[in-house]
Amino acid sequence: MGNPRTSRFTAIVTALVLAAIVVVLPLRCAWREAPGEVTLGVSALRISLPVFVAQEQGIFARHGLRVTLRTYPTAQPMIDDVALGRVDAAGFAAWPIILLASERATEPLRVTTSLVEDDAHRLSYVLARRGSGLRFPADAPGRRVGVLPTVAYRKWLPAIVRAAGLDPATVTVVPVEPALQAQSLAQGGVDMLFTNDPMATAMIARGVAEVIDDGPPCARRLGAPFRFGSFVLSGSFARRAPELAARVERALDEAILATRRDSVAARVAMARYLRPEERPFVDRYPPSRYLTSAEAGEALREEVASERALGILDRDVKVARFQRSER
Repeated sequence: MGNPRTSRFTAIVTALVLAAIVVVLPLRCAWREAPGEVTLGVSALRISLPVFVAQEQGIFARHGLRVTLRTYPTAQPMIDDVALGRVDAAGFAAWPIILLASERATEPLRVTTSLVEDDAHRLSYVLARRGSGLRFPADAPGRRVGVLPTVAYRKWLPAIVRAAGLDPATVTVVPVEPALQAQSLAQGGVDMLFTNDPMATAMIARGVAEVIDDGPPCARRLGAPFRFGSFVLSGSFARRAPELAARVERALDEAILATRRDSVAARVAMARYLRPEERPFVDRYPPSRYLTSAEAGEALREEVASERALGILDRDVKVARFQRSER
């Protein structure tokens, strides 16, 4: 027979170990969940400004989120990755990109907050080489117009030209990657560029280009205020982690308010995410207009109706507003 003292000691140690497991395991799981690990996509464009602000100013962290940013050259591949569940959320992105990408979504996308263009808050530009004498839209027919390689700019340009009473079929649309836009314009690869920041402001500041439109093209021709885009959550993320999704939304709301209070600090927050040749000009960006989740209201419903009327959207979409019931 074994030693009774040894057996009693073993039993006590075993009981203590089991008790420790019961106490420590939930704490360990809670510790793992508490940081709120989230992967967010951003485009290296000014439209992602509130996301950069939330990351650089510690707003995500204050909401209990540990955010990894994944940077994309444009919003097109970024939203494709959201639709396929490869990233949890991303933004901001133009509405046509979001709505048309939704048909590839494994679960319906969720949108929150909004980005708007009007006369005082320019997002879109049409540029030409300095001194070209061209004007847009009057001189667009017969010209090669470079656009960002996204469905939004490819769809918006014909709609803008048509709204100006001109024939879109007479305009040659040339997709041009952001990093190649200045070179393409300077070397005559395109006659005009329909684009946004940071490329536009950098080209203007360096004397490569000048603005040739008669106002922000989208707002001027497609209706002001123009609903430019939104922030997007993958359907699977909103379903499996509704509280984390709600924290992301609250952080974005706070970042939008911070952007309004101090636009200079907001622009500084995105500088390190830009190409070196674009960083010196962040202080020249025009003000941006973002709407919080509460202010955005029925932006999605209104945008779907508008895009159907413009002929941009001809199919059903798998997109819904991020609802309180999901939180």
